[in-house]
Amino acid sequence: MDFIPFFCMVDICCISDIPSVSDDLSLSIRECFLFLEFGRSTLSEDGEHTVKKIGAEFFERSYHNPHILFNAAPIQVKITRLDSPSSFYVQCCSSKASLKITIGEMKQHYTSENVAKQIGWKILNPKIGMLCAVKCSSDNLWFRACINDVRSGCKVLVTNVDTGEQEVVYYERLCKIPDKFLQIPAQAIHCKLANIIPINDDKVWDPSTIEKFRDILEENDSIM
Repeated sequence: MDFIPFFCMVDICCISDIPSVSDDLSLSIRECFLFLEFGRSTLSEDGEHTVKKIGAEFFERSYHNPHILFNAAPIQVKITRLDSPSSFYVQCCSSKASLKITIGEMKQHYTSENVAKQIGWKILNPKIGMLCAVKCSSDNLWFRACINDVRSGCKVLVTNVDTGEQEVVYYERLCKIPDKFLQIPAQAIHCKLANIIPINDDKVWDPSTIEKFRDILEENDSIM
């Protein structure tokens, strides 16, 4: 019998050497080459998209839930995202100082030479549910986030866990987030006005009502 040569279609992965990210994944050489544009995928765009979504792993780490202290005294809050009276996000003003410190430490961490130039900190194959740090497109500051969806074109949908705001960003703006930046709770508290629904039958808030709600909150300090 003649010897028939064949190829095994494999990927080679490097074991992660970042101990500060406790649920870090191995580094895929294939994903690394795609990220650095050393090669292009032979999968179709739709196929690539499907592989990433199906391959989502379970991640052990999570952000701590916000500390909400409901007592006799009102809590001063800042509105960080407003969709409607049935869905908006607030931050407790009392936690502003600790969040500012964390954001400053993240800036120092991700701009340091041993992190900025090390590809091991990059997220080359994002998964739904993965915790990450994201470089904001508007001010280049880093924020804590979670990946909600993997899109085509090397993009992901992320949620800022400290404001509730969502943004679609390129992979190149993602970095792994070390455990030390998970110590303070997520600051965004998802809220709705209690015991009220839209007046119309389809239970959808009228845009003019949402705008009025927005105007009231922007013009006044808020407590809850």
